[in-house]
Amino acid sequence: MEASGVAFILIDKNGENMISVAPGANAKLNTDDIEKHKDIITNAAVLVVQMEIPIETIQKIFHIASEGDVLKILNPAPLKPIPRNLLSQIDIIVPNEGELYKLHSLLKLKEITEAEDKKIIQASKNLATLGIKTILTTLGNKGSLLYQSEEDQIIKIPAYKVKAIDTVGAGDCFNGVLASKLAQGENIISAVKYATAASSIAVTRKGAQQSIPFAPEIQERYVKITHYQIK
Repeated sequence: MEASGVAFILIDKNGENMISVAPGANAKLNTDDIEKHKDIITNAAVLVVQMEIPIETIQKIFHIASEGDVLKILNPAPLKPIPRNLLSQIDIIVPNEGELYKLHSLLKLKEITEAEDKKIIQASKNLATLGIKTILTTLGNKGSLLYQSEEDQIIKIPAYKVKAIDTVGAGDCFNGVLASKLAQGENIISAVKYATAASSIAVTRKGAQQSIPFAPEIQERYVKITHYQIK
């Protein structure tokens, strides 16, 4: 028996958070546990993995997923060294800006010489050389920047302006809605906009799970965002 993983969360006056995690049972999830559920993974439409479990377990998950027709997403948080052969199996990676630069540094990729948004683009392109098809960098209240390597396409998706009171769980909300919409057949740009809508609601509420909006709320906000961007 192992205790469940727990997190101690501090939130500042702007709603930004700092989290300390005790992994507990998360650290005990091993490759044998994954092998027992191989069929669930290979038959999935979309897979999302984060990094609160051992890297060997993550490698096993992506290896199995690669045997099926599964869209594979990695949220590299909390960030730790990632083997290059694992990155080559990822379809979409969703770091925040800090994680993007830290991962770039850990992998010892080509030096970044640009600044501001061009710096994110250069880091994304360097990361894509390892085989990742899509790099989606979240930028908090500045939205997100999407780089699709196969098309060499860069798309900036702005945030919806709100007064944030608690950002805890916003990233998980973003990734969950992104995966859900991709599984429903939405294209990547539309899925990111839905994820942006969902997380823009989540940050206006306290708590993690309880702050996640329901589907009708997300749809209503998505329509407002689309109108706002066109206008």
